[in-house]
Amino acid sequence: MESYLKCKKVLSRISDCVVYNLGVSDENKEVMFCANGSESAHIEDIANTSTSENKIQVVTLDEVLKSETVTFIKMDIEGEEINALKGAVNIIAEQKPRLAISAYHEGSPMIDIAYLLLKIVPEYRLILRNYSILTNETVMYAYVK
Repeated sequence: MESYLKCKKVLSRISDCVVYNLGVSDENKEVMFCANGSESAHIEDIANTSTSENKIQVVTLDEVLKSETVTFIKMDIEGEEINALKGAVNIIAEQKPRLAISAYHEGSPMIDIAYLLLKIVPEYRLILRNYSILTNETVMYAYVK
């Protein structure tokens, strides 16, 4: 909730920006969200946990944004990128938005991201850019020329 409120406050200056208090995945469900300050977050299914203090609702982008025009999607969601992209297959296939997807997390290897994107939109051009001297902070950009 803290991240949502901070995001909502920062983005309130943009008139056509809507902030949802939701996570994204490949299906609609409740999950546990474990945040450790500035450390990475981890999401796991409610069924596999014994507590529910950080429960969040995750949804597919296809469901939430089905009547919206989507021109750009940026994801840095700590290994859930593949699942979130699977939940946006229709938007990506039909609208071909530009994408900036973090491609260094353990749960979403860059080769799997590339394979999925090219399976959905074969004409996507892919570019990798690294923003660090390490392998972290690598972003895969996708666009149609």
